[in-house]
Amino acid sequence: MVRTGRLSSGVMRTGLSPVQNAIVVQLSAHADRTETAAVIRLAHSVKVDVEVRRVNPERLRFDTDSCDVENRVCDLPLRGGTYINSGGTYCSTAFRALGNNGRRYVLTAGHCIKEPSDPSPRWFWDTYDSIYSADHIHSIGVAEQWHYPGNDWAKIDATGQWPDTASWPAQVAFWGHGSGYPWPQSLNYPIYGEEQAFVGQMACHAGANTGGTCATVQKTEDETVEYGNDYLHDLMALRGKNLCIWGGDSGGPVYTASANMALGIISGGGDWAECYEAGKGDPEALFANIQEATAELGVKIAPLTALASQTTLNISRPSEHVVRASGTVKHDSVPIQANQVTVNFYRNENGQWALRNSVQAPVNNGSYQAPDVSISEGSWRITTTFPGNDMFSASDSNTITITPPTVETKPASGIQENQATLNGTVNPNGKETTYRFEYGKTTSYGNSIPVTNAGAGAGTSAVNVYLTPNTLLPRTRYHFRLLATNQDGTSYGSDLAFTTGVKWSVRNSNSSGSAQANFWFGLPGETRVAGDWDGNGVDTPGVYNPSTGVWKLRNSNTTGAAFTTFQFGGGPWTKPVVGDWNADGTDTIGVYDPTAGNWNLRDTNSAGNPTYSFQYGGGVWETPVAGDWNRIAGDTIGVYDREAGNWNLKNCLCAGNPDYSFQYGGGPWSGAVAGDWNADGTDTIGVYDPTAGNWNLRNTNNGGNPDYSFQYGGSQYQFTVGDWDGNGTDTPALSWANAPTAIEYQLRNANTSGNPEINFESGGPEEEPLAGDWNADGITTTGRYELLPGIWRLRLNNAVGIFPVTEFQYGGSQFKPVVGDWNGDKTETVGLYEPIEGRWELRDENSAGNPQLKFQYGGSQYKPVVGDWNGDGKDTVGLYEPQSGQWILRNTNSAGNPDLSFQYGGSQYKPVVGDWNGDGKDTVGLYEPISGQWVLRNTNSSGPPDLSFSYGGSQFKPVVGDWNGDKIDTIGLVTW
Repeated sequence: MVRTGRLSSGVMRTGLSPVQNAIVVQLSAHADRTETAAVIRLAHSVKVDVEVRRVNPERLRFDTDSCDVENRVCDLPLRGGTYINSGGTYCSTAFRALGNNGRRYVLTAGHCIKEPSDPSPRWFWDTYDSIYSADHIHSIGVAEQWHYPGNDWAKIDATGQWPDTASWPAQVAFWGHGSGYPWPQSLNYPIYGEEQAFVGQMACHAGANTGGTCATVQKTEDETVEYGNDYLHDLMALRGKNLCIWGGDSGGPVYTASANMALGIISGGGDWAECYEAGKGDPEALFANIQEATAELGVKIAPLTALASQTTLNISRPSEHVVRASGTVKHDSVPIQANQVTVNFYRNENGQWALRNSVQAPVNNGSYQAPDVSISEGSWRITTTFPGNDMFSASDSNTITITPPTVETKPASGIQENQATLNGTVNPNGKETTYRFEYGKTTSYGNSIPVTNAGAGAGTSAVNVYLTPNTLLPRTRYHFRLLATNQDGTSYGSDLAFTTGVKWSVRNSNSSGSAQANFWFGLPGETRVAGDWDGNGVDTPGVYNPSTGVWKLRNSNTTGAAFTTFQFGGGPWTKPVVGDWNADGTDTIGVYDPTAGNWNLRDTNSAGNPTYSFQYGGGVWETPVAGDWNRIAGDTIGVYDREAGNWNLKNCLCAGNPDYSFQYGGGPWSGAVAGDWNADGTDTIGVYDPTAGNWNLRNTNNGGNPDYSFQYGGSQYQFTVGDWDGNGTDTPALSWANAPTAIEYQLRNANTSGNPEINFESGGPEEEPLAGDWNADGITTTGRYELLPGIWRLRLNNAVGIFPVTEFQYGGSQFKPVVGDWNGDKTETVGLYEPIEGRWELRDENSAGNPQLKFQYGGSQYKPVVGDWNGDGKDTVGLYEPQSGQWILRNTNSAGNPDLSFQYGGSQYKPVVGDWNGDGKDTVGLYEPISGQWVLRNTNSSGPPDLSFSYGGSQFKPVVGDWNGDKIDTIGLVTW
């Protein structure tokens, strides 16, 4: 009837449908428009009815799986045509089916459950997996409903039993017995639904006894058959030479292989045990109509794909981080009557969906609403599961992504005396977002800006945000952080801090190393100067604003306000100079116009007319200097050409030719300084490389090699020099606005070179870093001591973040803090050392109060040290004299002579103490800050180091503790 050569390549199968009285052409759903149009034109050209159906090509797919063909058993999934048993009676499975109540069923014949002569039903059914042995038996389920006699069908409830797999499609094991069948053996043959059988239709059955055979449907009328005294109605019949059916095949499936559809359930054969024999008629198999069976049993043959449309799932967001699931559960648009559904919450973790919560929701007339559930940040998938039946599961169509804003606090900028700009970035992550800054003197903050949150939009990239509180206190340390909120939550940036004003770091020697004094004075944009403003022999800080000509001078090297403020200069007078112009012992101010080379100098630190006014320099000579070059008549002037490194110095405050002219510096040495580097009363020159922070100083005013060469500073600093301690020697100072505002700890668990195992920030630059075992747990943690008010702040962990501290007042700026276990109770507590008198004041508790121990031992030339020198469990005092490297240690906390005295070290070292080998005794060590070299000894005596390694450098201070509780003290570094 149809010539294959003219058919499209998209045709998959043709057949006859007596029900529609038409030829059926099954066309691949993947066929293109041209192929489809060709088939339709061909269908219209013939004189019989042709029905064109588009089908999924997967419906013809044949699969094989692990089965024992001889015994008709298989591994999961459970298939039709396999062996099932109950109390010695065996039958075959027909189809897996889904109940209108959402439960999972296996269909079989009704007489397998109970015949009239049976004393009771066969309730419990089992089967084997692919290994046919007693230890591989599995429960299928319990018979729930059956009809026999009259009809012949039954359902077994498999919900929660061995065959209850994640999906529940109907499948048949076609064992491939018989001959003449055009399809190959398939042990996992898909079934896509139910249909009415028709005469002439090719159909197959599968059974636990005979395997699988195929024949044509011969009868579809309401045939009544008598089995003994039992009558069955409405049976259909397969008949053909290839057919074979025997006992044990009862309950097996009848299906059409051409359309993958269920037709019926085997009831029996014409004379029950029947296969083809020559001289007899064709064998016959009788089967019940599948559509009548499923209608009465309240089930539906489950298709290969889940019935996702049967369950709906709606997600709402009633509040931040909260989701609410609701929906319906229906079967063929009929509400399911059931107790409850399960709502599952899966979170995406490393690319895998991990179940993180489940809640039960009652079902009322097919509708449900689950309790509200809080979910954390991340991507979530939510499913609703009908108990025991994933066929009724539905997932939210979109992954729910909980994404609060991404927030980063950035360093403050534009720091002034009473204001600063707080900076940060906010990524709204696609949701409307607001933000604000919190700030205050502690990490409790207490203030926020703006009062009403500002908007950051709903974009998907970071935006810069900044706000400027303008009511800050001068020279005050502030903490601040950025926070932002969207519908998914609030995110907090890290805590940062700043101090209003500029930090100065002063050294008392012309060498590399840490600052001897740190304080805050001035503002960004101001030029830093130093001078002896009150004639007491000590230089103190000052600042000059080149735009306004305003000077601010302070009489001590501490944080505080200016003692005098006045205006002198500004405009073209952009360079400040300082000197003792009249040799009265007091430094006063001056200004220099680098373009014209004009000088205006005053003999008092106040506004007014210049005392001295003249021209000298200008052009390439853009850098002014001042000094007493000849020890005769006070300070006079000089100029420096920073490109060529040429100096012109004069011995008077006047125009004219230079008295000293030479080359020294230039190139990277763009900074010029003058000072009395060796305390001989004569000022000489020096140069500074601001990129590398290198200094080269000379003791004579001429060219040559430097007398002092060291590193101190870098590109972020302004530099100046002064006699900070009144000893007659000028030494360097650095100042910068964006100074580090937190102490950073870098701790190691081994006394070797390497990277830190522990790294965190705690405290600020006005605090002295400490370490101690404050709670007797065997682990050293950090602390801080704020000198001016004598405030101690002790932490109980070495973790990143902001944590509560034990805070109390004990001491003041005249004391050096010390820490030790003074009474042997394994808790380290606080103490003070007053270096002028050598007085020790020790407490047995970490709290305010009077000292339990008070005595004199030492003096200003010593550095205090503490350790358990004799292993008795108590820490006692000691001293280190840095010039000679002498250690003098006592075994009691009292005045007296040293119990141990030896030499180890020198002025280039910082003393450290620890139990380096875990023997219960503390011994000495040294840290050399220029190279970061540690040299540690295991005995309190002179000699070579037992441990020597490099860790750190000039920007660090050493710290020691048992950071991991292994009874061995190891090293650490602090940036400060």
